[in-house]
Amino acid sequence: MRAAALAAWATPVVAVTALAVRRGSMPERPRPALLRPAAAMQAVVAVRHFLRG
Repeated sequence: MRAAALAAWATPVVAVTALAVRRGSMPERPRPALLRPAAAMQAVVAVRHFLRG
């Protein structure tokens, strides 16, 4: 679970950074939070935390 959370966070960061370096500028605005894997994983972890409470 921790590895999946780390991968869900790191993959988009690495992809956007590589794209920005290659193009020489940042890409257009990011997608909505619900469509980003890292944001979705954060939501899942938060809900799970509150349910275990």
